[in-house]
Amino acid sequence: MKKIQLSFFLLLACNVNLLAQQTSGSCGANGSNLTWTYSTQTHEIRITGTGAMTDYGYHEPGVAPWSSYDIRSAVIEEGVTSIGNCAFYKQSNLSSISLPSTLETIGNDAFGCAESYNLTTVQIPSSVTNIGREAFLQCYGLNTIIGGENVERIGVRAFKETALTEAMSFSSVKKIDEQAFEGCHQLERIYFPNVQEIGLNAFNGCTSLYDMHFGEYLNYVDERAFYDCSALMDNNGRLQIDAATPPSVNYATAATDLFNIDETYLATRVILYVPSGSVQAYSQHDVWGKLIVRARDNSGVAELKAGTDYRINSGVIDFDTPTHCVLTDMTGRTIYSGTTTRVATAVPAGIYVLRTDKGASKVVL
Repeated sequence: MKKIQLSFFLLLACNVNLLAQQTSGSCGANGSNLTWTYSTQTHEIRITGTGAMTDYGYHEPGVAPWSSYDIRSAVIEEGVTSIGNCAFYKQSNLSSISLPSTLETIGNDAFGCAESYNLTTVQIPSSVTNIGREAFLQCYGLNTIIGGENVERIGVRAFKETALTEAMSFSSVKKIDEQAFEGCHQLERIYFPNVQEIGLNAFNGCTSLYDMHFGEYLNYVDERAFYDCSALMDNNGRLQIDAATPPSVNYATAATDLFNIDETYLATRVILYVPSGSVQAYSQHDVWGKLIVRARDNSGVAELKAGTDYRINSGVIDFDTPTHCVLTDMTGRTIYSGTTTRVATAVPAGIYVLRTDKGASKVVL
């Protein structure tokens, strides 16, 4: 009897040990051959293979097989096309993410609810078209997004309560879902040249957001989209909409509901720049007409100068390092938007406006 008991406990100990040492396995969705490996020495997880990752859940038994590991670095190798839902959910020690040029989708809660300051920078490949719901929710230290120029949709609460200071590289986004940037208190500048729809509470609580620029396709803004964006009242506050027709606003929304700013201040301290031929239409709008409506211009842009971090030669702009920039003509029409070391867009000779994270200036090309 003692021999049987001893054998049983030895077998149990071996099984526990094997489970503790399990640092690899399969993680591909149907038809994909993805595998994962985890190093207990470096705390790095590596996803390899081709195809989409499995979508995981919040609770057992549906969580990712590495969910209990102390992951500090995630390397997603070439060939992977999606990061599954909840793949790195609540990984509070994750500080480094490497994403491949084959990636198309970042799933719901892929890196969400980290509730830490460890992850500060994410480079989103140009292949990514969708950022899912709560993908980076509560990544409190996330202050820099590089790339993402082909993302078409930013999901619900995708960047809520992060430390982003600007969102200038999402040049293809068509829809910003509800609460996408809510509570981003350090967000100062945004530019969405192709956005069509802005969701409920999209920028609610972005108290430092003083520079908003939306392109000619914006047609709908939902309730409380700019709630408590009080920096718009600052001297350098600027809201620009390039749409010729004033975007419709949620039928239940008054101007005060959209901004949570008293109408007296809206009418005296918040300036809305619109196309010169649309001033009357915006001025007569039930919501936009509560603001100071002016024909768009380039006020606040420095006079002609050569930047210290870029050079211009024969109409080509060269940067010392990869830089996100937006080049527009003097009417506000976008000529180029992206992250690059060289802008070589063929344009007629003339004066243009170049915007980078260091500000804006007029340039001669």
